Amino acid sequence: MNATNQNQSPALSVILPSRDRLEVLQQVLSALESQYRHDPVFEVVVVDDDSADDTYTWLRDFEEKSEMPIHAFRVAVHNAGICRNFAVSHALGEYLLFLDADTLPNPGLVVSHLEFHRRPPAEKSVLMGGIIMADELQNTDQVRFIKWEIRTDKDAGRSQVDWSIYRTGNTSVSRSLFQEAGGFQTDFVEASLEDTELAYRLWKSGAKFYHDARIRAVHYHPMSLPDYLHKARIFGENAAKWYQKNPELRRALTKKYGVFAPEMPLLIKCKYILRAICVNRHTVPFLLGCGNTVRNRVWRLSQRLYGCAYRYTIRKTFRQSLAARR
Repeated sequence: MNATNQNQSPALSVILPSRDRLEVLQQVLSALESQYRHDPVFEVVVVDDDSADDTYTWLRDFEEKSEMPIHAFRVAVHNAGICRNFAVSHALGEYLLFLDADTLPNPGLVVSHLEFHRRPPAEKSVLMGGIIMADELQNTDQVRFIKWEIRTDKDAGRSQVDWSIYRTGNTSVSRSLFQEAGGFQTDFVEASLEDTELAYRLWKSGAKFYHDARIRAVHYHPMSLPDYLHKARIFGENAAKWYQKNPELRRALTKKYGVFAPEMPLLIKCKYILRAICVNRHTVPFLLGCGNTVRNRVWRLSQRLYGCAYRYTIRKTFRQSLAARR
């Protein structure tokens, strides 16, 4: 570690949970190390969540050799929210930047987040950078996991956005605001709902949300079709849990996740019924078959077809989970 900076508190802490992502994690940390050489104002806190590969062994070696301040920990919880909370409890920075082990930061990303928080109107603000999918993942062996891109009216620059579109990857917030909101809720296991649920509490604490597509990271997350649909089932179960836990959000949740509930506006109910006529347990196998057929030739169309099956799986699991809880 660089002796010049080890006694100086970092301005920002990069929070990185990881599980079985060593190959991409190595690239992420290498990119951060390059940024640190130009702007030595941050530290990195990595939490290895019981990886089956050699992640922790490699991290300890990297920790010893790197000039960048990096602190590696190992836990066995299989929960990204718990890992992030644990990392924050060991972080020293005034600001927190959340990355993922498969999210490769472009040059200048860290200092761009820090500069935002150091000037108005950054007080009680959350900044989301842009995330794009790696081009090389567009092949016949992968399906698209999450649509990370955020479309706003001002994609060329920074704009204020609604809290409901928040996602944690490539996002920064002050430590004080994060702690005021209570950190990540750990009820949601392996689902991105913990991101939106945190955003809701940040918003209730007075936070404003901003998006800047120019602060970009590249997402590397190949996923097979069975894993993709398994993720949808987990998402549906957690959406039902949130629906019951926060009655005041039920109307917003049905709109955001496309699930059916009595709180839906009439027009949305009509759209839901039309969608159910076209995408149901009888048509989903056909849609998946078409997606497999065109994947070589029209990759984007295959992703739309897979997406229909993904959203249907969320809706189906949501209904089943609610029925089981009553």
